[in-house]
Amino acid sequence: MDPKITKTLDHLFRHEYGRIVSGLSLSFGVHHLELIEDSVQDSILKASQVWAFNGIPDKPSNWLFKVSRNKFLDLLKREAKSESLVFDNIGSENELEFSLDTELKDEQLKMIFACCNSAIPLRDSLLLSLKLISGFNIAEISRALLLKEETTKKSLQRAKNKFREVVGELYIPSGSELKDYLHRVVKVIYLMFNEGYKASIGKELINRDLCGEALRLALLLIDKKECKDVSSTSLISLISYKIARFDARQENGKLKTLKNQNRLLWIEDYVKWANYYFHQATLFKEFDKLYLEASIEFQYHISPSYESIDWKKILAIHQIILSNYNSPKAQLNYLIVLAEIEKANLVLSQLEKLEESLNQNHLFFAFKSEMQLKTQNIDEGIKSLNKAIDLSTNEVERNYLLEKRSLIL
Repeated sequence: MDPKITKTLDHLFRHEYGRIVSGLSLSFGVHHLELIEDSVQDSILKASQVWAFNGIPDKPSNWLFKVSRNKFLDLLKREAKSESLVFDNIGSENELEFSLDTELKDEQLKMIFACCNSAIPLRDSLLLSLKLISGFNIAEISRALLLKEETTKKSLQRAKNKFREVVGELYIPSGSELKDYLHRVVKVIYLMFNEGYKASIGKELINRDLCGEALRLALLLIDKKECKDVSSTSLISLISYKIARFDARQENGKLKTLKNQNRLLWIEDYVKWANYYFHQATLFKEFDKLYLEASIEFQYHISPSYESIDWKKILAIHQIILSNYNSPKAQLNYLIVLAEIEKANLVLSQLEKLEESLNQNHLFFAFKSEMQLKTQNIDEGIKSLNKAIDLSTNEVERNYLLEKRSLIL
């Protein structure tokens, strides 16, 4: 096949799959979800065959939508469904063009809210979002969520069954219902980004596709003014700050901590974007956990160097997080910042209180080792470092810790 056609189809599948599934689900109902997905898959296959002879059409997205729709109607007839029921929903060709040109973005947004129905378990909401909105296949979802493919298939099928059971029509909620749904949608997108940003297993430190898709969905969300609030705006800022450091976070396959990153590798466009949305978030004159996390990132990026970071200001933000969103992990993050200001022995004494609740967290033991080594407790420091290495399942992080140990021994 012509490489240009292959590239176009890959791009369309990634960016249009969710839009077409959402559009057909809105027109014909989520109870036809399996047939709709089959239709979209078939349209991609047909495109690879037809376009090879006829070339890429002027509006390839519209072509895929129409072919998917027609294929769906054919499949529906084969299943002996009522033709009158089907054709009630078809609409005219002009209405179809209008939907393609103006409404698909809204339809995809409606699908996001449907996937995040409060009756669906949070993890299942993530699975559904990756499949129905982002167009990830089973292998991609498995890699992204660190699951076996067979486990992903079973979990996704269960999630789809629940989806059909609890979701009626696709719509964007309003009023107090919107607020409840929006909180969950933001949480799912945040979880999606974190899955990509901190891959706990495997050879890659970052899953860029997953992170990029989280940013795309966050931007899609706030494109609707009713969905623009401190959480959704802060989420875009937070994601953009972190994406800006991707190239600096891992150089030549090696992990680079914030202290050792080459700031010239920070992507300036993303920093500007993050700053813009952070300032937009401040206009709401309220805060939540995402706003506070974005505030910390803002402090990192306004400092010209690691040495000039205002750690006292960042520590104050962590104190607010502890006051409102306390957890063992939040306490660990607070102590990591405290170590930039206070002596290691003071931090170490507070760190000991967290060990029981974080005894399977490799980052806890890596930080504990660092504090022990600073207090010249070399033997205990190596023990903690060994524990961190044993618990680490990401190869890039594990190699970083192994190299650190080799410099001590």
